[in-house]
Amino acid sequence: MNPVGASVATGYHHNQSHNDNNVGETKHWTQSRTVRAVAGVAVLALGGLAGLAVSLFASPLAAIIAAGAVTAVLGVCVIGYFYHHRGGNSTTTPPDIQSPEPISLDTVSPEAPIQPSPSTASYVPPSAATPSTAPYVDPPRFANYDSYVRSAPPPYSAFAEPPASAGIAAAHMPPVTSNPLPAEPPPAYTPLPGFVVADPFEPPPAYEIVGPEEYIQMQETDVDALLRLHGETIYRSSRDGNCLYDSAAHQCPEIARDATDLRQQVARFAREWQQLYPDGNSHFSPIEARAYARLKGDVGYDAGNTTITNGLDEIAAPGCFSDHIDTFFLAQVAKMPVIVIDINNNVTLAVDKHGRSIDWLDAYDSSLVPRRKILLVIDGPHFMGRQMAQN
Repeated sequence: MNPVGASVATGYHHNQSHNDNNVGETKHWTQSRTVRAVAGVAVLALGGLAGLAVSLFASPLAAIIAAGAVTAVLGVCVIGYFYHHRGGNSTTTPPDIQSPEPISLDTVSPEAPIQPSPSTASYVPPSAATPSTAPYVDPPRFANYDSYVRSAPPPYSAFAEPPASAGIAAAHMPPVTSNPLPAEPPPAYTPLPGFVVADPFEPPPAYEIVGPEEYIQMQETDVDALLRLHGETIYRSSRDGNCLYDSAAHQCPEIARDATDLRQQVARFAREWQQLYPDGNSHFSPIEARAYARLKGDVGYDAGNTTITNGLDEIAAPGCFSDHIDTFFLAQVAKMPVIVIDINNNVTLAVDKHGRSIDWLDAYDSSLVPRRKILLVIDGPHFMGRQMAQN
């Protein structure tokens, strides 16, 4: 039925709504995009054919004009046809909008207000719910309900519930006393021997400037304490640049009269040894290679009226620098071992009477070396020796 209630013939009607269209459920064929696309291609094809036909009998310009004219005419016709059939054919049916029912004045009393006045209306609370008189029925229990035992949380948990019995509660509750102090005071703290806790708020000790005389006294006191551990005492050597040879000459008076005499003997021996190896020797031991490099080393400075150019000149010049390796030549001149230790009793260099290295001696031990020896203690650039009066 149509909206006016008149019967219509079976089949598709142009302006018939979707509800009354019992022929098909699709759109009008003119609304298909495919049909429109085919029509557009056909229009262009016909225009092209027209231009081709004209080009057989006329010039190309005339063919282009003819093709454009045919395409324009056919395009206008096709567009007009589709535009004429575009509306009223959608299958989408707008929803039926029903107008609201009019309010009858007969159903509303003019005297009765629509809402009671707030000033005259009184609040009536809702009546309390009447308790049910139906018998209580236990909810259904899950499987193995009777064998389930709820695990109690640990007593330290923040969500722990109080125990069920007083005995369990007493077992978990710590005893509370009015006096939290222990019955006996803790034992007094006894610091370890020699252990001193520094006060962070106490200023550090003031730096004390030590003069040359005080420094020498402190240095010799430390060396003397070290030698006394080995049954020796200190020999306070000269401080004129000849300390090594002075300390050694005091321990071998049968070899040299004084430091100058011993120094000249060592310099002469070193020069003769160097002349034996003008180009060195590939078979040198480590200590021999160091001694050879010491003699050949470039120095280059003035010492009074003498110019020091190499290590051999330093050994020969009184008051010049002396190195550990000079004891390689000293031991062969004095024909006895020479041992050099530091203030911590560590052996820095040790050679026998033939100049061979005693490399197995790490810390000085008087029982491991011959009694006849030259013992030197070095502290900084200064060499000191042992006193020979007790030996």
